[in-house]
Amino acid sequence: MNYKALGFIAGAVVAGIAVFAFNTWRHVSDEDRLTAVIADHCLPFVQTGTAPFDGLGRGVGVYDGADLSPQIINGGSAILYDNRFVAQWGYNADAVTPVRMCLVRPNSAEDDGNGFYVATRPFVEKLDADVMTPNGLVMIEDVLDSLPNVLVWEKQDSDGDMGGLTIMMVASETNVGIVGVTSEPVE
Repeated sequence: MNYKALGFIAGAVVAGIAVFAFNTWRHVSDEDRLTAVIADHCLPFVQTGTAPFDGLGRGVGVYDGADLSPQIINGGSAILYDNRFVAQWGYNADAVTPVRMCLVRPNSAEDDGNGFYVATRPFVEKLDADVMTPNGLVMIEDVLDSLPNVLVWEKQDSDGDMGGLTIMMVASETNVGIVGVTSEPVE
């Protein structure tokens, strides 16, 4: 047998295994993406004003067909995760008292419009324990079935009143479409 051919085949097999292992190792699920959107980008923005999505995605261009809300001003926008999502952040345009807002939704021009593919109920339970509870957020709306529903968490103050910091997700059993985070009024 030709040793050159055997060496080539052995090298190809090793390279194939290495590529497969690397792709498996670096796989980022939609659960990871959604958790990062909420915990690493939107929450810090609405709580402190830190610019979200720094180094993630790219700015929205003229030909992206992104539907940006005119109700969010003095902020920015980005295309995230291979054109699947549009993120927009800033302040509400029509309120007497400014509120910071961060909104992430499917890019209808590029995606099928279904959003983050997650097994929503187990994900929401994990998100509630890992992100919401440590930030003092309490789930106040949690109806979840095959139709899209709105899940809402709000911050509870020392008097037991709800309001201020709010996280909203439009979700069904198998995906989360829109994520919105708003702050307490900003002075």
